[in-house]
Amino acid sequence: MSIFRYDTKKLQKHLLQRTLFVLSCVALFLVWSLYPLPRNERWEFFRVFAPFLGLLVVLLFWLQKKQVDLVSKGYVEVTESSLRQFDSRGFCSEILFSECESLKKDLFRAYPRLILETESRIYPLVNIENFDSFLQMIEEKTKKSAELDSEEESYFFSKRTFFFLLPSLIFGSLCLVPTGVSFFKAEIFNLVINANVIILFLYWKEKENPALPNFSMKRRMLFVALVLFGFQVWNGIGDALTFSR
Repeated sequence: MSIFRYDTKKLQKHLLQRTLFVLSCVALFLVWSLYPLPRNERWEFFRVFAPFLGLLVVLLFWLQKKQVDLVSKGYVEVTESSLRQFDSRGFCSEILFSECESLKKDLFRAYPRLILETESRIYPLVNIENFDSFLQMIEEKTKKSAELDSEEESYFFSKRTFFFLLPSLIFGSLCLVPTGVSFFKAEIFNLVINANVIILFLYWKEKENPALPNFSMKRRMLFVALVLFGFQVWNGIGDALTFSR
């Protein structure tokens, strides 16, 4: 019998990157909000906003620690005839090697993943420590070779995302520089970056998660961006009508 843990170091690294990205976005929002204010009002705005920022930092790092703790308690046990997957609460799901019909390996959200398919179910195993050794053992037990799924998946921290958001970065830079053109202002920039995000997620490549087949991060983010864009347009129309009166 062999026991394989989850790679908590890799998980912690990715969670830290996500946390720092969220905090960077909040910091950019703070700078963007402070920039148009008079100097004597900036400190007052920051003093009101600082407690919320501190609470957000504590909450994000607490959630990160909790997620790592939950994953560290789970493990996978390989016996002669089966694979047993234990979660953080000790619940176990067992897969008989004799029932396995096929194996697939790929990268899922930058984590190595092995998918075991039976006649009735699909079992994804993600971010296993010593993945190559684990894969070799499963192939020996099932007497099957894992098929490589070479389909690419989109990642937020990539050159592709940078080029998709490049128009917003250029427009935002022009808004900060005094060009004398009234078009380059914060309200228009908010519309541009939101439209950019909508286009980004329209062409986002997302792999299916067999454990949560109805969950799609792409659909959720696209819905949020569309609602926000609609609100921005409606708010702009309302301001224009009020101005015309």
